[in-house]
Amino acid sequence: MADFKETSFDFLDVDDYAVFCTCERKWVNKILKLKESNPDDVEITMYPENNDGYIVAHVPKNWFKLSPPRQVNYTDEQRAALAERMAKARMSKT
Repeated sequence: MADFKETSFDFLDVDDYAVFCTCERKWVNKILKLKESNPDDVEITMYPENNDGYIVAHVPKNWFKLSPPRQVNYTDEQRAALAERMAKARMSKT
């Protein structure tokens, strides 16, 4: 497999579904979970184990949403508390 990861989302205005294709593990997992929870809406046409790591699925095109990331402005105290909580979480993992 190549060093790059590819994801594509294609649809035609006359279709009710879009074709989602990816080899990125986070999206593969998300499509598999969506198939479990919405079996009538998600059709997986190619599974990663049979397609060099790529999953290809038909999903409702109205599920596609494009939005910028949410901006959060923390105070210095909030940043310090978050950093402390993260440090504790990292310590508890080891």
